[in-house]
Amino acid sequence: MYDFAVIGKGLIGSAAARYLSQKGSTLLIGPDEPANLETHRGIFASHYDQGRITREIASDSVWAELARRSIDVYSELEQQSQISFHHPVGCVYIANEAGIQPYKEVANERSVPHQFFDHATDLQNDFPFLGSFDALSAISEEAPAGYINPRDLIRAQLELSRTQGTDIVAETAIDLEILKSKVKIHTGNDTVYEAKRILLATGAYANAFNLLEKKLELRVKSETVMFAKVPEAEAARLKTLPSLILDKAIGYLDDFYLLPPILYPDGNIYVKLGANTAADSTLVTSRDMADWMRKGKSNMFLDNFKEALAQLLPDLQAESFHTGRCLITYTKHGKPYIDEILPKQLYVATGGNGSAAKSSDAIGQLAAQMVEKARWQDTLDPELFALPS
Repeated sequence: MYDFAVIGKGLIGSAAARYLSQKGSTLLIGPDEPANLETHRGIFASHYDQGRITREIASDSVWAELARRSIDVYSELEQQSQISFHHPVGCVYIANEAGIQPYKEVANERSVPHQFFDHATDLQNDFPFLGSFDALSAISEEAPAGYINPRDLIRAQLELSRTQGTDIVAETAIDLEILKSKVKIHTGNDTVYEAKRILLATGAYANAFNLLEKKLELRVKSETVMFAKVPEAEAARLKTLPSLILDKAIGYLDDFYLLPPILYPDGNIYVKLGANTAADSTLVTSRDMADWMRKGKSNMFLDNFKEALAQLLPDLQAESFHTGRCLITYTKHGKPYIDEILPKQLYVATGGNGSAAKSSDAIGQLAAQMVEKARWQDTLDPELFALPS
């Protein structure tokens, strides 16, 4: 019998488990990353990557606050776990005047160190390898903005959770049995665990299996990314490249994000470009999600991705290109759901809306505080994160 159990071993779940393990006996349940996505027959997650943008400046002050709280503990997490995951290379935002105005307001209100450029082309003075976007404006956010390695951030959270006594099991929870004074968790391995209070941090799979009687209002969207393999010499040329967000349509793509050269587990260095595509779809069932992650047609707009990357980095010396697939989970109000489902027994923290990786520690902490005390504990308005009534 555990005081707390967290179901979901992703970015939010691993953070929540670390905080809860400081307050009582804690179990963390979730499968490991599959060795081969194409042959995997279990569930998937979106943290199977080496780079996610981190930044405080956002178009929304609540997301900015969650990011700041998380960024503030990066160094502590790295020092305590001896796992490095934060790369403070800065972050650039490029958009038209209307699109960039909310970012300017948040940056100024929160006194985030930044530079504003009426003409994005002026960025070339600092970053000569960038393309020309004279008709657009830009904000350059200084360090600690940059990017994080989501795999290593989770490793850091798990390492610290483990040292605090958390039991971590690589299984998939498929059913909850709600009893008067405890909850039984049934897994796909026919194992049963018991805990007094449960936190569901199950991402895109929140409505899967038999974990909830009433489904959450979530939309899961397909997401496509492209990886451009670059040689070491090219990575060295681009060593000052910041993370970048471009709010512009190019062909069948829009809402771009760019990561600087990053070393991946296969030993190669890649520049990663993500975007919305005209073929993005809502994935309704677990099978839909699995089919997309295993064999989705992410190459459909490969040439368009190459075209967009050429506009961002005109002189890029790439050796090859390939695409990857991801899942983004959206909530009804655009903030994560952090709420109580059954009083003093069942809670939820899910729905990253494409912005949760950098802010996952703060989201996990908010959820852990709520689970431990059985009530909301923070100065942020709980209605911002409430489940739809």
